[in-house]
Amino acid sequence: MRFFFTSIISVFILMGFSQGAPNLFNYQAILRDVNGEPIVNTPVGLRFSILQGSITSSAIYSEEHNSVTNDYGLVIIEIGSGTTTGDMSTIDWSNGPYYMSTEADYNGGTNYVDISTSQLLSVPYALYAETAGNSSLGPTGATGPTGATGSAGVDGATGATGPSFASFTNMQGGKVDIGNVTSTETLKVVTVTFPQPFTNPPNVICTAAEEPNTIYDDSFNLTVRQITTIGFEIVVNRVDGTWWGQDIDAYWLAFE
Repeated sequence: MRFFFTSIISVFILMGFSQGAPNLFNYQAILRDVNGEPIVNTPVGLRFSILQGSITSSAIYSEEHNSVTNDYGLVIIEIGSGTTTGDMSTIDWSNGPYYMSTEADYNGGTNYVDISTSQLLSVPYALYAETAGNSSLGPTGATGPTGATGSAGVDGATGATGPSFASFTNMQGGKVDIGNVTSTETLKVVTVTFPQPFTNPPNVICTAAEEPNTIYDDSFNLTVRQITTIGFEIVVNRVDGTWWGQDIDAYWLAFE
């Protein structure tokens, strides 16, 4: 009796978890007679060969299987698990194209006749994914040209260095009781003597403050003059009137 196969190559990779995916993929075929009826529960011998490069190339791998069709004439084969003297794991699936030749013995033996040869499309890529992460890197490409150097920025001007208290060789300070004045014509002038003479006339800063518990609210201006190495004068005048009624203090700081 003459038979023929309706075959399907199923792209299915069995998971191998931490040990990696095995080199297996499923092959399904339905065995039919000349009238197209399924041949059920019948032994069949199968041989599968992998061809590289073209449909007429020599086989680089072959394996054989013995199977039995089921109640629907279907056989399911795991290609990669048959009887073989080769090793499918050595196939470099990235170096295709690849084709698969299918041969069968409808009596379950090894007297094979050719059934079909078709190109493998998805299956090699799925198996190649197992080793793609471990493949060696390709050669490094040529270095591209260096871009033009940008223009240099312009530095801003350096600001003047301010004074630093740590650089002063001598610093003195104190408080002076200015007192009060009732005259409308006389400026208050107070002489301050430094506790220790300076080597050179120092810089002097002076400010005023009302004495505690005063009942007045007047404004004053303090002017420093006659600065020498041993002292200076403070000139006091009221800026919102001609005389004042409360006592004020003057705080001074001299440094060189």
